[in-house]
This record gives sequence, C-alpha cells and structure tokens, in this order.
Amino acid sequence: MSLLTVFARREPTVDPVALAHGCADKKDTVFYRDAQCTDVMARKPWHQSGHPRKNSTAVTLNCFRWKLQWAH
Repeated sequence: MSLLTVFARREPTVDPVALAHGCADKKDTVFYRDAQCTDVMARKPWHQSGHPRKNSTAVTLNCFRWKLQWAH
C-alpha cells in the first residue's frame, strides 16, 4: 500500500507567547494537503520535538503515516 502525500514547509511562528518574548525568528513546521500550500493540515510548533528533517521521506501526523514532500 502506498502512502498519501503531505506537503511541508517551515514558516514563522504564530505562537503569541513566543512573539511577545521576542522569538519572532523561530520557525514552525506547517503541513499542507496540496502542493500549492493552501489547505493547512497541521502545524508543529518550533518548541515541540519530532520535526522532520529535510531528508525525511515520511512523517506521522494524527496517528497516520504520510509520504513527505517539502514545498519551497
């Protein structure tokens, strides 16, 4: 069985506590359902562990395994 594809990219954090403390340079990992990055599926905050690396080929989100493709 082949995995469905999810698209990911790093974006500036939207965490109000981090922004209030001057951590605006932190990046969250945001996962999208489409290649154009318009339909958000999940957001992993910068402080949470388990972020995929640029060479990762799969990711687990909400207990499901997905094929990972990085969007630019």
